[in-house]
Amino acid sequence: MTRVIIAISLALVSLLAFCKSDSRTTVVRIPVVSPFIASDSEGGFWVAGPSRAIHFDKDGQTLQTFALPSHAGYWVNVSGGRPWFVSRESGSQSHRVDIATVRAGRVLVQSLSMPEGVLSVSVLGTTVYLANNDSIVMDSNRHVTTFLLPAHCRGARALSAVKGGVWEASSLHALCFFPANHMAHWSIYPTGIYGLSSIAVDHKGDVWASTIGYNILRFRPRSPGFNVITTKPLQPFWLSAGTKNIWFTAPLQRAIGSISIDGSHFQMRQVNHRVDGIAALPNGAVLFVVNDGRAVATFRP
Repeated sequence: MTRVIIAISLALVSLLAFCKSDSRTTVVRIPVVSPFIASDSEGGFWVAGPSRAIHFDKDGQTLQTFALPSHAGYWVNVSGGRPWFVSRESGSQSHRVDIATVRAGRVLVQSLSMPEGVLSVSVLGTTVYLANNDSIVMDSNRHVTTFLLPAHCRGARALSAVKGGVWEASSLHALCFFPANHMAHWSIYPTGIYGLSSIAVDHKGDVWASTIGYNILRFRPRSPGFNVITTKPLQPFWLSAGTKNIWFTAPLQRAIGSISIDGSHFQMRQVNHRVDGIAALPNGAVLFVVNDGRAVATFRP
């Protein structure tokens, strides 16, 4: 017990030291364990842990807390001015998935049954996309459609919903695009690189994907082709598209990094804590989860 208390105390001291080390960085402790985070249009953010979601303002003050039905963790998205939460249940052959949103101060919940656990989630407007190894489920205003993934798109590791459809990064080294109005008219773009883990789409429509190793891919749908951007010494994982930069976390190196939208500038910042989810803000700042999902840091370049 003494060792546990000492370890927790050292972690908190280290976190506070990180908070005080730079006036451009602030840290807010959160009362749930939430590896995912989503920003709102005012610079605040949402997190969600077992059984509850919490909304913070841009200064890190708690605005509202809402009860959620699942005791599992949640993916967190903000779209259409509303937060969306998708449960991350595991351990059973048939998986119940809870999709919750907050509207007019009330939590609305819809439950689905999926044969496999959800691997990735993305939301655009009121359309929620869920992906597992074999299929994408599209829930649009409670109208649910399930689409079987083509062979090269199996093993969905990441989704990013955009106007007109959804991008998917597969474990079989391909980027795939599925039009919302006709999912069967897909487009497949082999990357030749295994281990795609996260994707983000910038305001120009370019698709960015992190890979196993020290690279981020940039794909331009208007003139199909890939650029490989090296991020050594960082191994990128989660991505988030800002107005000027693509931000990413590097959990193994306990750092965050950014690449300018034009691909000309790369920078890194040591955090000295494990980093999980990341969310770019409209004002150019970035939010990221630290301390094993127990705190949220804001960095203002």
